[in-house]
Amino acid sequence: MGQLRRIWSIVLSKLVGFLIFLAVVLLINLVSYLIENEFLSAAVKILNSSIWIIVLLAMFFMLADIFWALDFPFNLPAPIFSAASSLFLISFIFLLLGFLGAGEMLQAVEFLIYIIVAAIILITGYIKVYRSYKRGKRARVHQESKKRVH
Repeated sequence: MGQLRRIWSIVLSKLVGFLIFLAVVLLINLVSYLIENEFLSAAVKILNSSIWIIVLLAMFFMLADIFWALDFPFNLPAPIFSAASSLFLISFIFLLLGFLGAGEMLQAVEFLIYIIVAAIILITGYIKVYRSYKRGKRARVHQESKKRVH
C-alpha cells in the first residue's frame, strides 16, 4: 500500500509540474507575441521547437522516479530510465548551448559526453539497486529472527 501511495504521489506531482510548465510556455508565447524582441522571439522559437524533447524528458524522469519508488526486483529498470532521461537532458542542454553560440566548441566531444554520462548513471544506478536489495534482505532477515525469538 505504501508503494502505491508513493507512485500516485510521484505521478501527481510530475503531472502538476508539467501542467505548470505548459502554462508558463503558453504565457511566454503570449508575451513574445505582444513584445517585439528579437532575442525573446528566438528563445521562444527554440523552446517551441524543443517541446517534444522536454515532454520525453519529463516522461522518462517520471518513469525513473516510479521505478525508484519500487522495491527489488521491480526497481531494476530505474537506472535505464534515469540514463535515458539524462540523455534527453543533455540533448536539450546542447540545443540551448547551440542557441547561445557555444555549441560548436562541444560538437567534437558531444558523443563522448553522451556515453560517459549514460555509463556513469547506469553504473551508479545499479549500485544503488544492489544496495537497496542488500538493505531489504538484511531487514527481512532481522524481522525473521525477531519472529523466531517471540
